Amino acid sequence: MPTYTDEGVVLRTIKLGEADRIVTIMTKSHGKIRAVAKGARRTKSRFGGRLEPFARNKFLIHEGRGELQHINQADTIHAYGGEIIADYDAYVCANVIAESLDKFLDSTQSYSGFSSHYASSTQEYSAQGVYVQGTYAQTDSSQSVLPKNGMYGNSFTDDLTAYYNLLVAALGSLARKEHSAQMIESSFLLRMLAMAGWAPRLDNCVVCGRQTDLRFFSTQSGGMMCSTDRVLDAREISKESRIQMYALLHGRWDLLRNNDHSDISPHDGGEQEGNCADPDDSRTFTNPSVTTRDVASIRRDVASNQANNHSSATFSGLTEETGLNPDVPEIVEEWSQYYIERPIRSFQLVKSVI
Repeated sequence: MPTYTDEGVVLRTIKLGEADRIVTIMTKSHGKIRAVAKGARRTKSRFGGRLEPFARNKFLIHEGRGELQHINQADTIHAYGGEIIADYDAYVCANVIAESLDKFLDSTQSYSGFSSHYASSTQEYSAQGVYVQGTYAQTDSSQSVLPKNGMYGNSFTDDLTAYYNLLVAALGSLARKEHSAQMIESSFLLRMLAMAGWAPRLDNCVVCGRQTDLRFFSTQSGGMMCSTDRVLDAREISKESRIQMYALLHGRWDLLRNNDHSDISPHDGGEQEGNCADPDDSRTFTNPSVTTRDVASIRRDVASNQANNHSSATFSGLTEETGLNPDVPEIVEEWSQYYIERPIRSFQLVKSVI
């Protein structure tokens, strides 16, 4: 039977027999796999703590005849678990991230179908306002849909690597406490689903395309709605919450911590993402694929809402220290479970922390 080497992150483990473990791993080049680690639960196991959740390792895998593969060797690249477990909030959010990715990949019948969502250079919306082609980042016609680092590739292997890189970057940010755990979790979930084509529409009404009076959000409809076209399940949200969702979706951490947003520009004051060889680089979890049109549309709506006194919230409230508005994580949770089509049990841990 063939043997291959790949790096991966441990998502979860379950006991097998008296001394073995079945390990679920998100690998860089082979997607999600399930493999048996013989003797992993013994006191003097050769694997040590390298098969604990959130550990990033280089694996030597032997492909078996059945569904389960076999782990022959595991060498540590980074043990995120120790740093994450030391902070309960980070631990809870890491569980949400791992479980969501695990179930998301389970619910997706074919990886290869993902490539059609971001191989095209055009964007289209379904009737519900959800992207069905291209990536979630709206771009001017003169700009490429693909980010500079090639995160959203157009081949089978690139697709799997994109999810792996996003996972590693999120866990690395949690371990280093670069942002609040809740922000990292919410950003990961929005961007994971956006990579597959399920991005909320935030700058236009999903029904009429209107860019003003965007006061309601509907998960089932695909995003923001104006007061004229709102449906029964739509919830009213402030413009501050909408800006926070936009920032999380696009990796615009500068929008979450700057006090002055009067002169927002995608090339002014934002964190820039380089061509990082290692997805664990702190820049990788920032994805400023934002254009002047994106920001301008939000600013127009903000100005309109202020003129009409729809909300007293201002940009000045968007600081990382104050955290996310309470409705933002709720919307992200609802959005994630609706499009993954499976309940995420780890969300209950998040609620216990809050």
